[in-house]
Amino acid sequence: MSIKFPFFIRGLQESHCGYPGFELVCNNYGLPVLNISGNNYSFENINYEAGSMRLRNSPTSTCLPTITNVTLDGNLFRINGSSTSELVFLTDCSTEVPKNLTRYIIGSCEPAVQLVMRSDDSNFWIAKEVCKQVVMAPVEEKDVEGRSKVVVDGGNYAEVVKRGFTLFWSAQECVDCERSGGRCGYRWFQFQFLCFCPNSIQMASCPNGKVPFPFIQLGIGDAK
Repeated sequence: MSIKFPFFIRGLQESHCGYPGFELVCNNYGLPVLNISGNNYSFENINYEAGSMRLRNSPTSTCLPTITNVTLDGNLFRINGSSTSELVFLTDCSTEVPKNLTRYIIGSCEPAVQLVMRSDDSNFWIAKEVCKQVVMAPVEEKDVEGRSKVVVDGGNYAEVVKRGFTLFWSAQECVDCERSGGRCGYRWFQFQFLCFCPNSIQMASCPNGKVPFPFIQLGIGDAK
């Protein structure tokens, strides 16, 4: 997997190697993750031409959700709304839960009561009456065959969260620079795109088609 503009890895690359808002950090396993609203998302299927990737957030606990409300910078990112739904975690709930909500209870949280469901579930508004805290997170809504919408309850929510969702990004176009043999970058304090060429720094592309720079290739344990 190649990591290149608009992304950059803190600790491995200087900030001018990437675009503001696209900073990656390395997790405890040495793998790069993208932090959005305090959530660390692993990513895969990066398509630089389409400006898209698939993000995943795997719960580290079967009880307390490790996901917070996702807030995106609309100038940089957008979620594929046609294939994504919202997963809802409800916490600080009354111990007296109506029978029609019992299947949403995350069982390993006892004696605390926590619920999980889709935001369009018919029981959502009833659940909000017995729970004080609500956290919503995006998740791919189709099943593995891409057909019916996924059914969520207290027993399968962790597997549903692992499915992740598709994120699209918008940043300075890098194609001309790369094709000319350069490496894209950004001068943050001047809000200016840069093309780092073997012998110079240009504003758009390199002259004379010089030999390109290599991009960072990451495997397990590379990013630390």
